[in-house]
Amino acid sequence: MIKKVDLFSLELTNSCNLDCNFCANQFMERKKGAMDIDLAKRLIKEAKDAAFCDEITTNVMGEPFLYKNLFLLLKYAAGINQNICIITNGERLDEDTSERLFEHPPSTIGISYHCNNEESFVYQRPSISYDEYKGRVLNLVDLKFRKKIKTKIGINLLSTINKPHDKFPILESMEDIRNFSVEWIGFANSLKKKYAISWTVPDFLYHGTNMLLPGFWVTLKLRYHEWAGKVMPPETKIVPSNEFSCTDPFTQFNVLWNGDVTLCCVDYNGDLAYDNINDKSIMEVFHSEKIRKIRKDLIESRNIPQKCSICRGELVNRDGTKYEPEVKFPPSNVFYNIKRSYFLFRRLMWQYPAPRSLFKRIIMRTDIGNKLHRSVLKNFKLKK
Repeated sequence: MIKKVDLFSLELTNSCNLDCNFCANQFMERKKGAMDIDLAKRLIKEAKDAAFCDEITTNVMGEPFLYKNLFLLLKYAAGINQNICIITNGERLDEDTSERLFEHPPSTIGISYHCNNEESFVYQRPSISYDEYKGRVLNLVDLKFRKKIKTKIGINLLSTINKPHDKFPILESMEDIRNFSVEWIGFANSLKKKYAISWTVPDFLYHGTNMLLPGFWVTLKLRYHEWAGKVMPPETKIVPSNEFSCTDPFTQFNVLWNGDVTLCCVDYNGDLAYDNINDKSIMEVFHSEKIRKIRKDLIESRNIPQKCSICRGELVNRDGTKYEPEVKFPPSNVFYNIKRSYFLFRRLMWQYPAPRSLFKRIIMRTDIGNKLHRSVLKNFKLKK
């Protein structure tokens, strides 16, 4: 009996204010709608009472800031101490919305940034300029530190350096990545100085998650999601696979706005829905005979849904030859990998209470800790 999941996705709405070229929103055929507030509250309460997850995420499709009851839901969740992670494209985070958001702060805000200038921002078909958009995101982060809010903020940035795409080139060269690094690292250093934050900011955005300040990171994604073969690099195809291992049906619980429960957090059309939770409890659905059979079939590689076979298939060129990215990143450099590993280790140390206390209150406050922190890395330079 699985008692706890890694991801509980609550799709408050599948409507979105953007229409990004790299998102499956353009292919979604489901009816647009919003979750009933009473259903959302019940699921939050059930998850809390059963300790079903550490955090509930507003995920699958849609923009949560289009959900008219979002702030009521955050207030309710705060009242029962249930962590909520908001996944947003960030366009609606104007100053008033950001202030209101922190009245009952979510545990995490994940911003799908996915642009680095006006030219790449247009691939999201926005209603505001890139400068205005970036200003809203920066203001939210500044507000977090100004008000000393515990909410963690992550900026997710897509790069097509490994898989160039004609429809949406984003950070498509090492020069782009360096320039973007300078901007965000400079912003982090300005916050560090402004609010007297004890932390050493990385000198470069490495692929993966970069903890720029405690509770604020930028994640550089070097692979965009193919959405089960819907968004592909030019002149490629996917060879489906029926022999694979997928943990999602064991570790995820994804509820769509109408109450349908689906296997995967990227099932944009609800094709993999196996039950409806409107008249059932979380545990009834998650441990039903139907989902148990689906898990058993996945373990034994039989009756695999077509979408799963495509999602886990092999990406090849149109002629069937192996697909090779045009650009290799990161560079083959042992010092680069050491630096990246160091900052990754430091992020993990920060995330857990005991190691975080040891690191921040002892190691970083000693002379030897500071010397080690600065001297070990100062001569490591990224090769051009």
